[in-house]
Amino acid sequence: MKDFINKNFKGASVKKIEQDASNRTYYRVIIKKKSYILLDSKKELKQFNSLLNIYEILNDLDISIPRIYDFDKNLGIAVLEDFGEKRFDKLIHKKDYCNILMKSAVDNLIEFKNSIKIKNESNILVYNYKNFIQEISEFIDWYLPFVLKKELKKSVIDNFYEIWTQKYDEIKLELDTFCHKDFFCNNLFFLPDRKKHLKCGIIDYQDAIISDNALDLVSLFEDSRRLIKNFNKDELIEFYLQKTNKINQINNFYKKIDFIGAARQTRILGRWIKLYKLNKKENYIQYIPSTWFWLEKNLQNDFLSKIRNFYNELIPVGKR
Repeated sequence: MKDFINKNFKGASVKKIEQDASNRTYYRVIIKKKSYILLDSKKELKQFNSLLNIYEILNDLDISIPRIYDFDKNLGIAVLEDFGEKRFDKLIHKKDYCNILMKSAVDNLIEFKNSIKIKNESNILVYNYKNFIQEISEFIDWYLPFVLKKELKKSVIDNFYEIWTQKYDEIKLELDTFCHKDFFCNNLFFLPDRKKHLKCGIIDYQDAIISDNALDLVSLFEDSRRLIKNFNKDELIEFYLQKTNKINQINNFYKKIDFIGAARQTRILGRWIKLYKLNKKENYIQYIPSTWFWLEKNLQNDFLSKIRNFYNELIPVGKR
């Protein structure tokens, strides 16, 4: 990395940017009054190649993603456009911003749904049952042993997978939509000088998949790290469905949102403990209450009553 900087940005100001649960490293490089983001992904070369692949798909759309000015595929290094400091999570709780940010984000999801036609050679993972089981297993592998402080009985584990599998089969997800997968505040930037939905800048799309169109809406609306309340969720869902010609599916869509949301929060509860245990990152423990808030809200849907009863019996409210 030092050699790359000396060769391409000699004399520049270089500052490391604090990063989340990732092995990627980002630097802000300022030279001749211009600012760039330098991505070092040498520890995640597979994701780096995925980033380059998906960039080619998204770059033709009417959306705001950071331009890639230069890259070295072997080193896993890229020079990116700098979207600045106005990340959504720094603004979302300000009443004057929340509606603007959420509307612009949903406009981009409409663009995803209506404009991206996936080809067989696109090499993007199509979500499936195996992926689903792998994700919710984090709850069994990490969260439950941590909270219950004992080894789980086989009957409990079998019951967990049985009821989730039953609901997965019943919900019949439509796996036909390009999804960012991590479409939440930490990966979105407010770009006030741009017009309409282009005010929403989108980063970290390397884990994108083909899944159900409700997935990214769930990630946006039910952010495991925070409670976002100053916007009309129902209004935006209806707007999304109208603009994507899916308004006739609105009743089942709410069921899908709660199913996907419950599965997602179940996985993330396990992920917080995994990050805490493996990476010694205690700060993730603080997100458990907000994750449970959304999970409990999802489980109020009668479609998920079996899962709700299972969770209530296994982990009473006081133990969560």
